[in-house]
Amino acid sequence: YVPKSTRSAKAVVSFTIDTTDITNPFIIPKNTNFSGINSNGSFSFVTNQENSYLSTDTYIINNIMHTIYTISNLEIYEGSYVQDAFVVDDSQETQRFILSNANVDTNSITVSISEDDGVSNTYYTLAENLYGLNGNSQIYFIQATFDQNYELIFGDNIFGKKPINGSIIYAEYIASSGSKGNGVTNFSLDTDLGSNNGGFGIASTLNVVSASVSGANSESIESIKYNAPRHYQTQGRCVTSNDYKTTILQNFPEIEYVNIFGGTV
Repeated sequence: YVPKSTRSAKAVVSFTIDTTDITNPFIIPKNTNFSGINSNGSFSFVTNQENSYLSTDTYIINNIMHTIYTISNLEIYEGSYVQDAFVVDDSQETQRFILSNANVDTNSITVSISEDDGVSNTYYTLAENLYGLNGNSQIYFIQATFDQNYELIFGDNIFGKKPINGSIIYAEYIASSGSKGNGVTNFSLDTDLGSNNGGFGIASTLNVVSASVSGANSESIESIKYNAPRHYQTQGRCVTSNDYKTTILQNFPEIEYVNIFGGTV
């Protein structure tokens, strides 16, 4: 059972950028920074992936070509990116890879492993069970530690590939404020996207398509005590009403209570 982590609030914004000296495509990189304010204070938001856009309009003024890019429905997430690095040392029989920030949104974790002095850099994917795995599967698992942090677990060359001695494990993730980041309705762009694209750009006022929602705090000890044994009872399937309740609470941490009714419709 993996306790529910903090979840980043998500907002959706749209805006235009008036640029010069920039050609297609216009790139908004991962970890582009935005900021917003609600009654709980000021919060940082970031993009969680790279996005590219083609121009939507052009015009000339004073013999200078201007190119317009329309950024529609861009998803941004509350929090800031953190990166942890671990050097694999086979001389440590009990070496552990514990993430440094307890406010990690585990949905945002990306893991890569650098081997042979950086010659090989491979992204590993999260596995939730052993089905279909072999000694070459480039996967990792997540488990909670006694102090409510999260730990990365790798394979043993039977179920999942084991990182070689001396390789470097990089874990990048968003550290979030959880539910405090909900309800932000005004945002500003804090990154100079023009210079990032090799030119000059002025962004319009951001239009908020969707205010920030779905931020959630990490699971409490009391909730873990209640849900962990019931999660084990479900065995990954939904048959009984308690199975459905446990599965819903596990996958949607912003939900506090669920009532399940049997019968047919």
